[in-house]
Amino acid sequence: MKTIVNDIYGNPVGEMDIPVVERSIAEEWELMRGKRNFLLAETDVYGLSDRTMTAEMKNYRQKLRDLPSTQADPADIVWPTKPE
Repeated sequence: MKTIVNDIYGNPVGEMDIPVVERSIAEEWELMRGKRNFLLAETDVYGLSDRTMTAEMKNYRQKLRDLPSTQADPADIVWPTKPE
């Protein structure tokens, strides 16, 4: 695949071949689990003993944990929305 290369001012200066990376389904699932684990880790603080986790946050975290079993295509994940 060719892509346009720009200088620091955004002016096109040439083209560059960029290889298309094909991932296996197993690699896609692994990437999805990595992102899911990161999102869960972001909300771990709400589970500490001096904090109260809202029902919305509990539901969000449960939806994240359920992701592998609720999705058919690892490349097209519908991520739950983090509550405020």
